Amino acid sequence: MQQINLDLGTKEVSFNGKFSVFFNPDDVNFLQRILSTYSAMLKIHEEDRSKGEAAVDAVQATEEVDLSKVDALLEVIDAHDAKLRAELDKLLGEGFCEAVFGDVSISARSGGEPLWVKVLTALTDQMNENVLRENAEQAKLIKKYTAKYRKKGRR
Repeated sequence: MQQINLDLGTKEVSFNGKFSVFFNPDDVNFLQRILSTYSAMLKIHEEDRSKGEAAVDAVQATEEVDLSKVDALLEVIDAHDAKLRAELDKLLGEGFCEAVFGDVSISARSGGEPLWVKVLTALTDQMNENVLRENAEQAKLIKKYTAKYRKKGRR
């Protein structure tokens, strides 16, 4: 039996050399999953915001430090981070967050953005760059083949 092996355009992207993600940067289905993940994470953030604000208010309401209220605040933060990590791991593969971030909260900011936003932005940037390259490559092929068949038609 003859076998045909197709190049599916799958690329490897390594995050800090600790975890690799494989995807086709021209795949609109993967882009949709990124956007769905982004929406889900924003929803989690909005749902947890009031819990976090209430916990912060409780800590700030007392003159003396009440460790039980601080613990309650930290529990809210940990639960929030766990939900966000689950969404990112669902998109990029189980263990992504642990490998890339370790025990750093993925809501921690770097350059003004939460780390989880940086991950999703990096992926969409990769996809955008790839689309531009693929479009240029496609234009070359179209030009090549149309020129080839124009010559054949003139004979």
